Amino acid sequence: VVNGYKSASDTLRLPDLRQALYDEGAVLMEKVLVNLHGDEHRARRIIETGLVELAAERATSEHLKTIAAEIEGMRKSLTDPEKFLKHDVGFHQALAAAAGNQVMSGVMDTVAALLLQVRRESIARSSDKDEAVEWHERIYEAVRQRESRRAKEILTAHLVSAEKAWEKDNRKTLNGSNAKKPRVKK
Repeated sequence: VVNGYKSASDTLRLPDLRQALYDEGAVLMEKVLVNLHGDEHRARRIIETGLVELAAERATSEHLKTIAAEIEGMRKSLTDPEKFLKHDVGFHQALAAAAGNQVMSGVMDTVAALLLQVRRESIARSSDKDEAVEWHERIYEAVRQRESRRAKEILTAHLVSAEKAWEKDNRKTLNGSNAKKPRVKK
Protein backbone atom coordinates (compact mmCIF):
# COMPACT_ATOMS: atom_id res chain seq x y z
CA VAL A 1 0.00 0.00 0.00
CA VAL A 2 1.34 3.41 -0.99
CA ASN A 3 0.12 5.93 1.57
CA GLY A 4 2.34 8.95 1.78
CA TYR A 5 5.45 10.57 0.41
CA LYS A 6 7.95 8.09 1.85
CA SER A 7 6.15 4.99 0.59
CA ALA A 8 5.56 6.65 -2.81
CA SER A 9 9.22 7.59 -2.99
CA ASP A 10 10.30 4.06 -2.00
CA THR A 11 7.90 2.54 -4.52
CA LEU A 12 9.18 4.70 -7.37
CA ARG A 13 12.71 3.47 -6.61
CA LEU A 14 11.81 -0.19 -7.19
CA PRO A 15 13.59 -1.18 -10.42
CA ASP A 16 11.05 -3.92 -11.17
CA LEU A 17 8.17 -1.45 -10.96
CA ARG A 18 9.91 1.08 -13.18
CA GLN A 19 10.68 -1.61 -15.76
CA ALA A 20 7.10 -2.88 -15.58
CA LEU A 21 5.78 0.63 -16.14
CA TYR A 22 8.00 0.94 -19.20
CA ASP A 23 7.42 -2.55 -20.64
CA GLU A 24 3.76 -2.84 -19.84
CA GLY A 25 2.63 0.75 -20.21
CA ALA A 26 -0.06 -0.32 -22.67
CA VAL A 27 -1.52 -2.81 -20.20
CA LEU A 28 -1.31 -0.41 -17.30
CA MET A 29 -2.89 2.44 -19.20
CA GLU A 30 -5.43 0.35 -21.12
CA LYS A 31 -8.39 1.63 -19.07
CA VAL A 32 -7.19 5.21 -18.74
CA LEU A 33 -7.85 8.04 -21.16
CA VAL A 34 -4.50 9.79 -21.52
CA ASN A 35 -4.20 13.17 -23.10
CA LEU A 36 -0.55 14.22 -22.97
CA HIS A 37 -0.73 17.61 -24.64
CA GLY A 38 -1.66 21.05 -23.41
CA ASP A 39 -1.26 21.33 -19.64
CA GLU A 40 0.11 17.80 -19.30
CA HIS A 41 2.76 18.45 -21.92
CA ARG A 42 3.73 21.71 -20.21
CA ALA A 43 4.06 19.82 -16.91
CA ARG A 44 6.29 17.27 -18.64
CA ARG A 45 8.40 20.15 -19.96
CA ILE A 46 8.88 21.56 -16.46
CA ILE A 47 9.95 18.18 -15.07
CA GLU A 48 12.18 17.18 -17.94
CA THR A 49 13.94 20.51 -18.40
CA GLY A 50 14.90 20.52 -14.73
CA LEU A 51 16.19 16.97 -15.05
CA VAL A 52 18.25 17.72 -18.18
CA GLU A 53 19.99 20.59 -16.39
CA LEU A 54 20.95 18.22 -13.59
CA ALA A 55 21.98 15.57 -16.12
CA ALA A 56 24.38 18.04 -17.74
CA GLU A 57 25.97 18.61 -14.35
CA ARG A 58 25.94 15.03 -13.04
CA ALA A 59 26.03 12.57 -15.95
CA THR A 60 28.73 9.93 -15.65
CA SER A 61 30.45 8.30 -18.60
CA GLU A 62 28.10 5.33 -18.15
CA HIS A 63 25.05 7.62 -18.33
CA LEU A 64 26.43 9.20 -21.50
CA LYS A 65 26.97 5.76 -23.06
CA THR A 66 23.37 4.80 -22.28
CA ILE A 67 22.01 8.04 -23.73
CA ALA A 68 24.14 7.65 -26.87
CA ALA A 69 22.99 4.02 -27.24
CA GLU A 70 19.35 5.14 -27.20
CA ILE A 71 20.06 7.66 -29.98
CA GLU A 72 21.81 4.96 -32.00
CA GLY A 73 18.82 2.69 -31.42
CA MET A 74 16.53 5.40 -32.76
CA ARG A 75 18.74 5.87 -35.81
CA LYS A 76 18.75 2.12 -36.54
CA SER A 77 14.99 1.75 -36.16
CA LEU A 78 13.69 4.58 -38.36
CA THR A 79 11.63 2.05 -40.32
CA ASP A 80 10.31 0.22 -37.22
CA PRO A 81 7.99 2.62 -35.39
CA GLU A 82 7.63 0.49 -32.25
CA LYS A 83 11.40 0.05 -31.75
CA PHE A 84 11.98 3.71 -32.60
CA LEU A 85 9.46 4.76 -29.98
CA LYS A 86 10.99 2.57 -27.27
CA HIS A 87 14.41 4.12 -27.92
CA ASP A 88 12.89 7.63 -28.03
CA VAL A 89 11.25 7.12 -24.64
CA GLY A 90 14.38 5.33 -23.39
CA PHE A 91 16.44 8.40 -24.29
CA HIS A 92 14.28 10.58 -22.06
CA GLN A 93 14.43 8.01 -19.25
CA ALA A 94 18.22 7.84 -19.56
CA LEU A 95 18.43 11.63 -19.25
CA ALA A 96 16.29 11.47 -16.13
CA ALA A 97 18.52 8.75 -14.65
CA ALA A 98 21.61 10.83 -15.42
CA ALA A 99 20.15 13.66 -13.32
CA GLY A 100 20.77 11.52 -10.25
CA ASN A 101 17.45 12.30 -8.59
CA GLN A 102 15.77 8.94 -7.96
CA VAL A 103 12.37 10.34 -7.06
CA MET A 104 12.14 12.54 -10.16
CA SER A 105 13.61 9.76 -12.28
CA GLY A 106 10.78 7.55 -11.01
CA VAL A 107 8.26 10.24 -11.89
CA MET A 108 9.80 10.43 -15.37
CA ASP A 109 9.50 6.64 -15.72
CA THR A 110 5.78 6.98 -15.03
CA VAL A 111 5.50 9.80 -17.56
CA ALA A 112 7.44 7.62 -20.03
CA ALA A 113 4.89 4.83 -19.65
CA LEU A 114 2.12 7.33 -20.42
CA LEU A 115 4.07 8.77 -23.31
CA LEU A 116 4.76 5.32 -24.74
CA GLN A 117 1.05 4.59 -24.89
CA VAL A 118 0.09 7.96 -26.39
CA ARG A 119 2.89 8.02 -28.97
CA ARG A 120 2.31 4.37 -29.92
CA GLU A 121 -0.96 5.47 -31.50
CA SER A 122 0.62 8.15 -33.71
CA ILE A 123 4.23 7.11 -34.34
CA ALA A 124 3.47 4.98 -37.41
CA ARG A 125 2.14 7.99 -39.30
CA SER A 126 4.70 10.39 -37.89
CA SER A 127 6.99 12.04 -40.39
CA ASP A 128 9.41 13.58 -37.90
CA LYS A 129 11.63 10.62 -36.94
CA ASP A 130 14.79 11.99 -38.60
CA GLU A 131 14.16 15.36 -36.98
CA ALA A 132 13.66 13.68 -33.59
CA VAL A 133 17.05 11.97 -33.90
CA GLU A 134 18.66 15.33 -34.67
CA TRP A 135 17.01 16.94 -31.62
CA HIS A 136 18.21 14.10 -29.40
CA GLU A 137 21.76 14.37 -30.75
CA ARG A 138 21.81 18.11 -29.99
CA ILE A 139 20.52 17.50 -26.45
CA TYR A 140 23.10 14.75 -25.92
CA GLU A 141 25.95 17.01 -27.08
CA ALA A 142 24.91 19.77 -24.68
CA VAL A 143 24.74 17.28 -21.80
CA ARG A 144 28.07 15.70 -22.80
CA GLN A 145 29.69 19.16 -22.90
CA ARG A 146 28.18 19.96 -19.47
CA GLU A 147 26.25 22.93 -20.85
CA SER A 148 23.18 22.74 -18.64
CA ARG A 149 21.55 25.97 -19.83
CA ARG A 150 21.95 25.01 -23.50
CA ALA A 151 20.68 21.47 -22.79
CA LYS A 152 17.57 22.96 -21.17
CA GLU A 153 16.98 25.35 -24.09
CA ILE A 154 17.36 22.61 -26.70
CA LEU A 155 15.16 20.17 -24.79
CA THR A 156 12.50 22.85 -24.35
CA ALA A 157 12.54 23.60 -28.08
CA HIS A 158 12.40 19.87 -28.84
CA LEU A 159 9.40 19.28 -26.60
CA VAL A 160 7.56 22.31 -28.01
CA SER A 161 8.33 21.09 -31.54
CA ALA A 162 7.18 17.56 -30.67
CA GLU A 163 3.94 18.88 -29.19
CA LYS A 164 3.24 20.96 -32.31
CA ALA A 165 4.02 17.99 -34.58
CA TRP A 166 1.75 15.76 -32.50
CA GLU A 167 -1.07 18.31 -32.70
CA LYS A 168 -0.57 18.66 -36.46
CA ASP A 169 -0.56 14.87 -36.97
CA ASN A 170 -3.66 14.54 -34.79
CA ARG A 171 -5.54 17.72 -35.71
CA LYS A 172 -8.35 15.85 -37.47
CA THR A 173 -8.82 13.60 -34.47
CA LEU A 174 -8.69 16.52 -32.05
CA ASN A 175 -11.26 18.44 -34.11
CA GLY A 176 -13.57 15.45 -34.26
CA SER A 177 -13.39 14.63 -37.97
CA ASN A 178 -12.14 11.15 -38.78
CA ALA A 179 -12.10 10.49 -35.06
CA LYS A 180 -12.71 6.97 -33.90
CA LYS A 181 -15.34 6.50 -31.27
CA PRO A 182 -13.58 5.72 -27.98
CA ARG A 183 -14.06 2.23 -26.64
CA VAL A 184 -15.55 2.32 -23.22
CA LYS A 185 -14.90 -0.73 -21.05
CA LYS A 186 -17.36 -1.55 -18.34
